[in-house]
Amino acid sequence: GWWVIAEACRQVRAWQVEYPQSPPLSVAANLSPRMFHQEDLINSVSRILTETGLEPSCLKLEITEGVMMQDGDGAIETLQDLRSMGVRLSMDDFGTGYSSLAYLQRLPIDVLKIDRSFVARMCEDNESLEIVRLVVGLAKTLGLTVVGEGIETQTQLDTLTELGSDLGQGYLLARPMSADLASAYLAN
Repeated sequence: GWWVIAEACRQVRAWQVEYPQSPPLSVAANLSPRMFHQEDLINSVSRILTETGLEPSCLKLEITEGVMMQDGDGAIETLQDLRSMGVRLSMDDFGTGYSSLAYLQRLPIDVLKIDRSFVARMCEDNESLEIVRLVVGLAKTLGLTVVGEGIETQTQLDTLTELGSDLGQGYLLARPMSADLASAYLAN
């Protein structure tokens, strides 16, 4: 896991140098439950940022709702430590766990990602659409960026845009690609 995060940071830093822009390119990386609970988490992230030369604000660590809920105050303290370094934090797969609104309000996160299962069903299922609408509204109320996951159709993208989603990810927008293909994508 740490190797993957280090390589992602190294690659995005190389792209920042090759394709300078404002704001600079950033990278999102999943932080596994095992990595999140390691005692040297903060030191590992700090070491990777130092070694790669990536600004902390250009790294967004994605952590699932369940991981954040497991340790309560300990998780909040860890997240606050990461955030004080300048790293951005994202709650991944929101809506699939059991977080309370009171707990969500206490989390030092920057991004709320709507789980793909809701996005996939929102154009056919009114309940899923209303859940997505509520999550977008909640994120906006809390001052969070909201991302729709798993966008595969133009209708899904249009619906998320109309609801106020800030960002989206999914096969409609871009499929997974190698570093070489991503470089060509950035060049265009």
